[in-house]
Amino acid sequence: MFSIGQAKPGVQLKAASRIEQDQKQPLSSPPPKPEDGPQTQAPFKAGRSPDLSTRARKILRRLANIARFGVGEGGRARKRAAKVAAREAAFDTETWQHQSDLAQRSYASYAEYLEHQSSKLSQVEHRLHETYEVDLAEFRRRFADCEPLREARNVLCLAARLGTEVRALHDLGFFAVGIDLNPGKDNDCVLKGDFHHLVFPDGTVDAVYCNSLDHVMDLEKLLGEIDRVLRSGGLFVADLLQGFEEGFTPGRFESMIWRNREEFIQEIAQRSGFDVVEVRDLGHHRRDNWAQVVFRKGGPECTSPTTT
Repeated sequence: MFSIGQAKPGVQLKAASRIEQDQKQPLSSPPPKPEDGPQTQAPFKAGRSPDLSTRARKILRRLANIARFGVGEGGRARKRAAKVAAREAAFDTETWQHQSDLAQRSYASYAEYLEHQSSKLSQVEHRLHETYEVDLAEFRRRFADCEPLREARNVLCLAARLGTEVRALHDLGFFAVGIDLNPGKDNDCVLKGDFHHLVFPDGTVDAVYCNSLDHVMDLEKLLGEIDRVLRSGGLFVADLLQGFEEGFTPGRFESMIWRNREEFIQEIAQRSGFDVVEVRDLGHHRRDNWAQVVFRKGGPECTSPTTT
């Protein structure tokens, strides 16, 4: 019998032999060379498994929710109700400036706005990885069913986060790239950038896509930048949530919300000079109701908007 602290004789001999071999190696021997060719950083992999710390935080968060709200459908219902109540209470404070048709979050400066919006990824990245495949399929459906988009050759995606919508467009054969204030690490589909200040040349983009107009600080500035980079006859495709009078209440990171969707669509058309080509109900994705609106810059006279 051997105690825990003792090694078997065979193991001792193998270890001694290995030490003797190591001692024969010159101290200056270089480490094995990597394969020839440039060494590049591993690309971002969407949908990758979360690391141990992310899984641990997820487990702790679930345990805290169970302790607070209980388990089963009743617990989930209590959690949703508490979240809605907290959102409504925050929306009814001085944090938000309410106008006739829009509500805007108050920021002390543009720098504060940028810092706040950039911090969102750290709060939601784990969830984006968990829901990647479902989100990718949803984006593919939205784009494949968007008939006007078929005329575009390239698409610029605004506030694209980890780039799930960019990958969906790639799957459908489009040349597409995204920008975001915080695209995360090793993201090969999304560039770091601010959609209020696009770096792309005038008239070079066939279509611009955005599902984050509720994160805009200056709508006039954003629409001006979209108009600038779009070619004549180019498309602006916007996926819009319902307004605050229609049941949607902004959370911790939304910076703007509209009273109702129909009025906001007309607001965009009026401020930008774009024609409304199509308004399409996308149905519910998770708990939110979405509609897709296609606007056209200049070009031939458009017929009356199609609503489906």
